[in-house]
Amino acid sequence: MARFSGQIGSVDLHLLRVFREVVRCGGIAAAEASLAVGRSTISRQVSELETRLGVVLCERGRAGFRLTDEGRVVTARAAELLNAVEDFRRHIHQLRDEIAGDLVVLMPDAMLPSEEFKLPEVIDLFAERAPNVRVILSKKPPNEIERELIARRGHIGLKPVFARSREFTYARLHLEENRLFCGSGHPLARSSLGDLSLDDISGHAFAGLSYDSGFSAKVSIFERGISAYADDLEGLAALILSNRYLGFLPTAYGQTFIERGAMALIDH
Repeated sequence: MARFSGQIGSVDLHLLRVFREVVRCGGIAAAEASLAVGRSTISRQVSELETRLGVVLCERGRAGFRLTDEGRVVTARAAELLNAVEDFRRHIHQLRDEIAGDLVVLMPDAMLPSEEFKLPEVIDLFAERAPNVRVILSKKPPNEIERELIARRGHIGLKPVFARSREFTYARLHLEENRLFCGSGHPLARSSLGDLSLDDISGHAFAGLSYDSGFSAKVSIFERGISAYADDLEGLAALILSNRYLGFLPTAYGQTFIERGAMALIDH
């Protein structure tokens, strides 16, 4: 490979951003959605970066994606460089009384069904007031959002809050109601829900989330542990739709399945 010239231009910065996203996603195929380009293009750009730097950054293929020692060094230094570039851009725009740069908002899945969640309206208002800011919405599991903020891979996190940390400033957007659901083919869906007792519900298996969501405490009142776990609400909904498990979901999210005739609300 050619030796690195020491000169860094706009092309190099672009390729470093691509590589940073590949590393963040854990591979070229996984980065397709966030970069909005095909894996062949991403692979070519990573190869071009390797040629320009004169080092092999990663191993990719059937065995999976793995950074080389040089790749780990470049990843760390690239993060410092790109953050410095963004800071420079932001400060220059501030000199001109403009807000610019990226605003990375981290959020979990299944938040939009709630009518109280006004994110689209907020984005519209923000884009009008700060047209030079690029808004990036990044989906993350709720248990990872605070870690991503601490690592400076996001600016704002939207998540259910069950306990507060001194490291963050919190602002309440809305209260989210969670209720107990079952699949439309579950035995309880065919019962007279108003006549269900605590014992009736306790006799059935529950599904829950793999992170601390507050649902475990709700399940404990039925004296039954969680039998199946999912990493996000979409997975939890799939478990409930199997008709094998009961589970707590945000009411607005669960209502979308009720309207399709796929779930029933256990109003206990």
